[in-house]
Amino acid sequence: EALAVMHERTGNTELLETINDGVVVFARVGTSSDPAMNTVAWAYGTGLIVMADTSFTSPEWTHQVVFHEIGHHWDNENPEWDAFLDLSGWENNGDWTPGKTVSLDQEWRFDSDSGFARTYGQTNPYEDFATVFAWYFMQEADEPYSSPWTALTWNMFDKVDFIDDFVDSLI
Repeated sequence: EALAVMHERTGNTELLETINDGVVVFARVGTSSDPAMNTVAWAYGTGLIVMADTSFTSPEWTHQVVFHEIGHHWDNENPEWDAFLDLSGWENNGDWTPGKTVSLDQEWRFDSDSGFARTYGQTNPYEDFATVFAWYFMQEADEPYSSPWTALTWNMFDKVDFIDDFVDSLI
């Protein structure tokens, strides 16, 4: 159903492939025995998306996870990646700068007044892109976006507009 929403929005299969026209493969796993991989799902640059059992607690949650992981295939491969980084002022972490917040993975900084689809988007710009991508497609699916909190500030809407323009470019 999630893939159908993306196909319907674009009228083609562009989002259902990697940026290099590669095939996207979904693999379902049970629960990872590796605590570092104790997560819902993860995407590999090769087109492989692995989804743990926790990805399947409800149809809406499954859709959101699929949208999020597909988003990872279009983050820094996106020809407008630098423009997306600018929307929140993402920079590699370095010296402290007034008005910047250190990312959750402590490898990046972003503008302190940035809006995010969910807290997890503050991890790094890749998660920021994937969470906004998922938020956008949950709206397309007319389903609620599941998040501990959603900060729909002016910058969040700039990011939504960015995703909308990106998806329009694929039509």
